[in-house]
Amino acid sequence: MTLTIQFLLVSLLPFSFLGMALYLWRVDDERWQAEQRPLQSRRLKRRWIIALVTAALWSSSILRIYGGKSFPTIFVYNWQVMGEYFFSFYAILVLAVTSTYFTIPQQKKRITFLISGIIFMLTLGLNPSIWGYSIPTVSVKGLSITHFDMWAAVWATSWLFPILSAWVLTHQTQTGIPHSLYRNQTRYWLLVLSFLMIGGLFAIIHAPTQPFWQQIGMVIIMLASTIGTWSIAQGHLPDLSITMRRLFGRTTGALVVFGLTWLALTFIIRMMTTLANGRDPYLILTVFAALFAAFFMFIYYHIDRVVSNYLLPTRYLDAKSADGYGKALAALAKPEKLGQLFLEKVQTAVLTDNIWLFMVNDAPADRLILQPLTNIGEDTLPSTTDFAADSPFTTHWNHHKRPLSQFDINTLPDFSTIQQNEKNILLRWERQLYAPLYIADSMIGLLALGKKQTGDTYIRADFDKLAELADEIAPFLVQAEQHLLLQGINQHAFHENQTLAREKQHLQELAELYAQFLSLITPELRRPFTPISEQIQVIDEQANNQETRAALFKLKQHTKQAQTDIEQLVNMSSRIQARGDFYFEMVRLDDIVLITIRKLQTMADARRVSISFEPEAALPHILGDKEQLGEAVKNLLHNAIKFNKISGRVDVTCTVEGRNIQLQISDIGVGISPERMDQLWSGFTSLDNKEGRNRGRGLGLSLTQFIITAHSGTISAHSEYGVGSTFVVLLPIVYEDN
Repeated sequence: MTLTIQFLLVSLLPFSFLGMALYLWRVDDERWQAEQRPLQSRRLKRRWIIALVTAALWSSSILRIYGGKSFPTIFVYNWQVMGEYFFSFYAILVLAVTSTYFTIPQQKKRITFLISGIIFMLTLGLNPSIWGYSIPTVSVKGLSITHFDMWAAVWATSWLFPILSAWVLTHQTQTGIPHSLYRNQTRYWLLVLSFLMIGGLFAIIHAPTQPFWQQIGMVIIMLASTIGTWSIAQGHLPDLSITMRRLFGRTTGALVVFGLTWLALTFIIRMMTTLANGRDPYLILTVFAALFAAFFMFIYYHIDRVVSNYLLPTRYLDAKSADGYGKALAALAKPEKLGQLFLEKVQTAVLTDNIWLFMVNDAPADRLILQPLTNIGEDTLPSTTDFAADSPFTTHWNHHKRPLSQFDINTLPDFSTIQQNEKNILLRWERQLYAPLYIADSMIGLLALGKKQTGDTYIRADFDKLAELADEIAPFLVQAEQHLLLQGINQHAFHENQTLAREKQHLQELAELYAQFLSLITPELRRPFTPISEQIQVIDEQANNQETRAALFKLKQHTKQAQTDIEQLVNMSSRIQARGDFYFEMVRLDDIVLITIRKLQTMADARRVSISFEPEAALPHILGDKEQLGEAVKNLLHNAIKFNKISGRVDVTCTVEGRNIQLQISDIGVGISPERMDQLWSGFTSLDNKEGRNRGRGLGLSLTQFIITAHSGTISAHSEYGVGSTFVVLLPIVYEDN
């Protein structure tokens, strides 16, 4: 590899550090503002950005080696000195990031920063290249230690001490905390610090003729910085062991495929050289390409299968149905019983005797509502609890399916914005771990676990077992709840049907009793008028003076009016009784209107009233009783003709209005007085007919309203006295399947 290529490759490293700083500053700043990260997280981000910029300045100093005589000597010298101190300063910044990232006692922070600062100042004070003085050579057991050796040792310590201190502080933070998201963050950061120590050991080797040691150190430090940037930028980190297994598995698979591909290509080249003499090379190349493709697919399939089975195990491959559920699962037991069996399995698996099981209910505005289902232990289940949509406890489950410990809630910056009342609820519960139950991406339940019987903390094996049991029970819990809900709906529908059946029977009995009463009372009402009329006639013939005859004439008029009223009441009763049965079918309202107009055309012609009706083409169907609707339309048209002016006009329209068919009947007749509009739909109210300005006594409009309402429609009237009236009917459209 030429020096030019080495220079180009090495020059990419400083830009890599700057690229990570820019990513953390731009992209993650937008997301953190949306998530309302606390100030501690923003301070952490700023310090790590400064550290990345410092690493970029340090890594750029190695480019001086490739400048040769192109750069002035003084420039190369100063560039080297600045790079050395940027290297030490980067280590101190990593220590500062560590002290911000984790909860570390203030005393330990002060001590480590004080010692790191003293060592850094000693590095500046002992540098012979800066100050120009010389310390005499010291001989220790025959080994000569020069001034430069002293400075080099202090300079190497100025890098190693802050990194090693950060590693020790992080490890102490990890020790004693439960297996949680917080512990997972410490594991990632320990990996970063370990890589930094290894890279630093290579980077402190200054051999002018062998710069590759520093290049190796730069690459390792860049890898550590990449992992650190990713772990700081991400709010939720996957399990480190699973991530390492995946990385190792993919790398191993890629290396195996690379090796086998190299061997296959070598074999093909040799065979092509041997077989190409006197043969068509393209044919041979095609055959080998086909064989290579088949070989590659075979190898890739089996390598991927081996890697997945041994390096990337999932809980779904070995998940088996638990015998403890047995008949309860098959019979879809009640959710409480099923949940109790599930908690017994959890109790055995993770060794705890204090567990709550909540079900997650659908809530408006993405809130989290936890409804207690069942529990194991002496503690009483809490009441239904509601968490806000923007609560960190709620948003956590939208981004992460792993269990959440109470230690995480108390410690992680992501939960520092939780409302005080919600925090008090979680503290009052005294739970140590929360494990979700999911179906696909929908959270359906939550386990709240207390302390373990052994007093130990929950570890990753407990997490995996809880996830396995949750995946096994979640579908059955949902089915059991739905089954219970359907049972309740079915029971409610049964009771409603029973009630409706009793009411229908009651109405039928009333209708039958009404019909019997009407058949009995009708002749009794009519019977007295015959002998009364006969007696009046006899008295009239025997009367010998004018006054008696006048009185008898008035009596005859009153009797005739009473007989007319009774006949009208009987007719009304018959019409009401005829509304008892409806036979619904698909009908066209415009067809009914046309038939009704033809029936009333003679009446309209007699009063010289013109009827205008032009229906829209292909109006939708409605569900209705053709005869009953015809009766309703007839009543409206009859009134519009009867109470119209001589040579008047009736306008009828039938159109689609939204999801309804609208029938509008307008006349230019006498109209309705404002004081009578409130009584318009009451057929039993006596309407004064002396002035000829009202629509008389009768049940026409009341029956019309009854028929329209029975068809799930509405009817309204608008009138201006002396100008005319408009009646509007709305009936719902039935959308048929083609």
